[in-house]
Amino acid sequence: MRQIGKRRLVKPLLLTLLLMLLAGVAWGDDDHGALCRALSDRHVAITKASKWQLVDYTITEVDSFYSAVYDVCIHTERSIIGNDFKIADLSFSLFSRDDVPQQKYLLTCDRNGANSVILKAVIAHRGRMAHVPYKDWLDDGFGGPPATLKAPDVPYTKAQCELLFAKWIALLKAS
Repeated sequence: MRQIGKRRLVKPLLLTLLLMLLAGVAWGDDDHGALCRALSDRHVAITKASKWQLVDYTITEVDSFYSAVYDVCIHTERSIIGNDFKIADLSFSLFSRDDVPQQKYLLTCDRNGANSVILKAVIAHRGRMAHVPYKDWLDDGFGGPPATLKAPDVPYTKAQCELLFAKWIALLKAS
């Protein structure tokens, strides 16, 4: 598969933004949502083109939305078949892009457990998490250690991951 260049995907987005600004378009939730969908589409395209692709989008439900609560573009991936759930900050509004570029996930959950970000800690550190121990900003979604530090004694069920996923969505969409 051919790798899709960042410039090729970013240029149309930047051109659209420039045209909207020149036209004097006011930013509303719909505009934010459109930008978040564009980021989500780009994320899926890059993931599909990657030789390390680990997501089968045939059996994965993808969604995106703008969270006004945290001023962040959210991308979600939810297994229809299997047990794999992810929620990502694609706008890098919570995490510092310069600090830990690959860190964008607020939640990852599968049979091996969950890594759920503790938002208060991330906000307190202004998203610069590279030198903060995992135990200080991640948990398993239920107050225990994250899967990164300790796998659960019993594999997580789809119901447990769905519960964490729903909890996160409610938090991000709260008004």
